[in-house]
Amino acid sequence: MKEASIRKERDTEYNIYTEKDRLLYLYFVFEKGMKNKKAAAAANVNSHTARKWKQKYQQSPEEYVPYKLTNLVPSRPAKNRQDDRRKDHLVKFFDENKKATIDDAVKDFTQSFENLEIIKKSRVAEFMKNECNLSIKTISRHLTARNSPTVIEKRAVWAEEWLAKGMIYLQNCVFLDESGFDINMTRERAWSARGELAIVETPSV
Repeated sequence: MKEASIRKERDTEYNIYTEKDRLLYLYFVFEKGMKNKKAAAAANVNSHTARKWKQKYQQSPEEYVPYKLTNLVPSRPAKNRQDDRRKDHLVKFFDENKKATIDDAVKDFTQSFENLEIIKKSRVAEFMKNECNLSIKTISRHLTARNSPTVIEKRAVWAEEWLAKGMIYLQNCVFLDESGFDINMTRERAWSARGELAIVETPSV
């Protein structure tokens, strides 16, 4: 009769995370808009574990994190009201001036805020990406009249006329429409909120 083999203890070591680790990861994901892998690395947690935290939070945010993330992350410095004003100003500036550059932002900053220390272009770029959640991308050009009530009404009338004639437009039609074109195309990229298109309206030609 053979002796039963001695059961070996598992060699696997499990990471032990604190509440601070979990909240820091969730802050990076939902407040900073970082991807799972990047946020996990920044919070120094396992990406698989972090993904579970994210799923639980999305299923029940109030129960899983009972307070605002910004109030629970101890490593996050207290927000400066002046920084909030500058952030709002910068977001509005690029929302109204899609094709503006970082140099334009620096110039606008110095003109809009008194007693502002000389700021570097690199500092403004960092502030735009990290605090304002802005990113640069290829411009999507839309005609100014593209979504005007008049144009929409004309398209609806045209579609109703052809539908009444029995045309199966999804099978045998090709739709041609005006495309946005800027005569002075000097800049092809623009800043906009992360995850959103950088839409620039252009006149018809």
